[in-house]
Amino acid sequence: MQSFFHSSVTARPTAVAVAVALALTAAGTTRAQEAAPSAQATDSDVVGEVIVTARKRSESAHDVPISLTVLSGESLESKGIKQIQDIMQFAPDLQQSNGMGGAFRTMRGAGSVGSNLGFEQSTGLFFDEVSYGRNPQSYLPIFDVERVEVLRGPQVITFGNSTTSGAVSIVNKKPGDRFAADASFLQEFYNHQTTVRAGVTVPLSDIASVRVAGFMDQIDKGWIKTFNLGTKDYGPNSDDAAGRITFVVDPTEDLQLTLKYEHDRTRLNGSNIITTTNALNFPFVPSTKFEPVAYKGSGAPFNLDRDFVDLDNDTVQARVDWSVGGVDITSNTSYWKYDYNYSNDSDTTPAPIATTQTLDNFSQFAQEVRLSGRAGELFQYFAGVYFQSDHQNFHGVFSANRAALGTGDTRPAFARVVGVDQEAHTTSGFVSLAVPIGELVSVEPSVRYTRISRDGTQFAYGAEVMSTVPTNAYDAFLAGVFGATPHQYDLRVPEHHWMPQLVVTYKPSGEFNYFAKYTEGAKSGGIDANYVSTNPAQAVFAAETVKSVEAGVKADLFDRRVNTSLTLFNSKYKDLQVNIFNDPIFIVRNAGGQRSRGAELETNFRVGPAVTAGVSLTYLDAIYTDFRGAACTLSQSLTRPAPCTQDLTGHRSGFSSKWYGTAYVDYHTRVGNYELNFGIDANGRTEYSPTTSDDREVGLQDGIVLLNARAELAPADGPWSVALFGRNLTNEIYSNFVTPGGAGQTRGVSAATLERTRQVGLELKVAF
Repeated sequence: MQSFFHSSVTARPTAVAVAVALALTAAGTTRAQEAAPSAQATDSDVVGEVIVTARKRSESAHDVPISLTVLSGESLESKGIKQIQDIMQFAPDLQQSNGMGGAFRTMRGAGSVGSNLGFEQSTGLFFDEVSYGRNPQSYLPIFDVERVEVLRGPQVITFGNSTTSGAVSIVNKKPGDRFAADASFLQEFYNHQTTVRAGVTVPLSDIASVRVAGFMDQIDKGWIKTFNLGTKDYGPNSDDAAGRITFVVDPTEDLQLTLKYEHDRTRLNGSNIITTTNALNFPFVPSTKFEPVAYKGSGAPFNLDRDFVDLDNDTVQARVDWSVGGVDITSNTSYWKYDYNYSNDSDTTPAPIATTQTLDNFSQFAQEVRLSGRAGELFQYFAGVYFQSDHQNFHGVFSANRAALGTGDTRPAFARVVGVDQEAHTTSGFVSLAVPIGELVSVEPSVRYTRISRDGTQFAYGAEVMSTVPTNAYDAFLAGVFGATPHQYDLRVPEHHWMPQLVVTYKPSGEFNYFAKYTEGAKSGGIDANYVSTNPAQAVFAAETVKSVEAGVKADLFDRRVNTSLTLFNSKYKDLQVNIFNDPIFIVRNAGGQRSRGAELETNFRVGPAVTAGVSLTYLDAIYTDFRGAACTLSQSLTRPAPCTQDLTGHRSGFSSKWYGTAYVDYHTRVGNYELNFGIDANGRTEYSPTTSDDREVGLQDGIVLLNARAELAPADGPWSVALFGRNLTNEIYSNFVTPGGAGQTRGVSAATLERTRQVGLELKVAF
């Protein structure tokens, strides 16, 4: 079947990745063998050791029985990473899609597919070990970071709920005991983007220091040419800012106190949504070409100038690390809250037919206390308790003006409001033991027990256009226009889960680490914020569970000139939580089952002091093993009676590819008193369907390869550097989300989010 999406790069990512991998492996192996027949490699010749906290304790990435990708703070800045979505270019099977109503993530092809704000993500997001599991927090900026750790597979023992497919752990910089300051200024030319990052550490005394960091990012000319009510401009445009202050006090050598406050603000105007399909040939849809051009219009009665996102997030965190009597004690206390306001011209046409607005207020308090230590020569232990309390007040406002369809519908323009006001309390305890079996083998049994209670009121009612105030006069129209019934349900969702894990490691030498792992995990159920019908029991969705098996090896080869890891995995999900389109809204349902299995290879090379390189390759076989009742494709919805469903059993999981690959080469040299650094990286994937209904007619994305490059100049002993960079240099046009187009106010019209096109710019850095 012909795809509507076409890639300008004809080579498949599999072929590119395999070719680069073979070439780099051959080069790395040959040079390593030539350089070191017996002598030890020097520090400039080896791949440096990477220290991570993937299991909430500092250890070498080589020793962690987890498939992971680590990006340093310096690497994040050089690659232009400022949000979670940017990371996926360098961690192959982490994918994030910004849908019509918000962002969602998948790992290894599994995740809570959809932007319904009733559930958390299956791929957890953590800043300084604090969970940020809600969809809007995908917009939070990444700045002044020590490193990012992308952890694949269930992470339920260490990070708990909402990590059934993986976790992204971000570690921010902390103040040291010496004065230090750094700043960077970036100017991108195509989209008129300006980014400023800065941080300063000031010692306050012999035992206390503070670090203040800030971030500002503006895009003044987006990549989508937008025609809106007769005017032309470019979007989306953004104005983001964030600030963080961190205090560290070390009263003694064994005690450290850390206090942090952060405020994040996101302002996004316009959108990257374009219309791609007009199956019924509506006259008000002027173009369906897959190109960066959009035709919008939300005049009377909506009167919105642009689509927009407004997010304000505040975080307070207090952490205590205390070593006493051979036991390490950590207390981590946090509180965050956000206000999220999102609106879009949801009919994606110049006619004022429909608009969507999301108002979400969420707060979370969390407390974790954990202990770690060693019981003589018997075993090491890691144990703790965790408590979390949430409150959410959500309103989803869908306003419809049926008269603009030109069908003679005389019903007035009005809004359907759905939402939930809920509280949830989570309590869990966990313990992990590492028991040595001889000198080479270690067995690590672990378990987490979690109890969750959730109480909430879920509602649906009619209102004035763009309003959340109930108006009974419109209740009579809800069923005919929206298929909705006015209601208010008081719901309770209690649940509890045992989540065991067993890890076996075998280390025959310092160069090799073999591991095998079995995990059972769960992600909590909840209340469907968008439910509109008459059965309160259907407004509740069940917990998602997973059973996962992994086996792998990590190796440091050729005197640590090469490090590599290979992981095989097989995960089986039951009651997978997904967001499907059910005319005319997205609702939460539990898919019957999903299987995700495959292999991940990642290798890094140090070819002497001048060249470093690396490749990764992922094979993924992710399918729905049982998914009856899924939303229809566009063509199915036009030929079958409503409500239309299909059976996706045996289909590839949404948004997943069969192959993913990345490759990079960095070259460093010195010319006189200056240092020159050159870097090029490529990341790609094979074809995928970026829809929730596997609709390959309206949304089959061809395989793509994204190419980035950077050249940097700095004085050998100077405090500054200047760099020229390019991203998506081949100007790939691609999408990570396509609406089903099978229902709604503009039936037969499908839309896609178009990702950012070519970027070229300059960056200046200073550090003292």
